[in-house]
Amino acid sequence: MKVQLFVMATMLTCGMAWAQNTPSTPKLTKENVLQELKTGCLQSGNTEKSCECSIKSFDDKLAKEEWDLLLTPPQSITQEDITKFKNVETKMLQVVSDCGATKQ
Repeated sequence: MKVQLFVMATMLTCGMAWAQNTPSTPKLTKENVLQELKTGCLQSGNTEKSCECSIKSFDDKLAKEEWDLLLTPPQSITQEDITKFKNVETKMLQVVSDCGATKQ
């Protein structure tokens, strides 16, 4: 459950950073997102190896369109966008499980 909340919080953070669109808000990058995910994974008590596996697998599994959705969310969210976000969440949960980074 905590992993799901972390994934959703990461997506929400991406959306909020984009929505604020202020000069002081750093540009959201794929590298920033992956680093945040790794930090959260390690802070949850998972091993470095399982976190590295999860992050690499997540990056490999996400299509360019999915990264674009995370990094530059649409101004208005449609039902189709919600489905896309759910697909990203499903991929994240799968790689976490596959890599053994399941500590919450």
